[in-house]
Amino acid sequence: MSIRLKGRKAYWNRRHIGDIQGTTFRKEVHSTKHRLHRVAGGAYAVQTELLPFLKEHDVRIINVHEIDTGATWSTSINMFERHAVSIEFGTHGQQLALPLQYWERVTPGQTTLLLGI
Repeated sequence: MSIRLKGRKAYWNRRHIGDIQGTTFRKEVHSTKHRLHRVAGGAYAVQTELLPFLKEHDVRIINVHEIDTGATWSTSINMFERHAVSIEFGTHGQQLALPLQYWERVTPGQTTLLLGI
């Protein structure tokens, strides 16, 4: 499968997986459904082929917004490349999961300084 971009919307296997907004990739999830618990401390994952795709489009930050809690988790592409672990999820394909310890929880209106950008 490959990542496709229509406007700002990114698709994998015809599924909308997030949006590119400037140098930020943003995806919305339900924490109860999408937060991975098989990785110690929890994690969020993206399709393996998404990282090179995002780099080609000059994206430097990944934001995961939890619809059910209102929380947003933010990290850099570099952090993902250094610390993510590879996992397989059947129909969701090969993914890279980054433990929450490498994400910064951002509250609305907060300015963030991500190390490792």
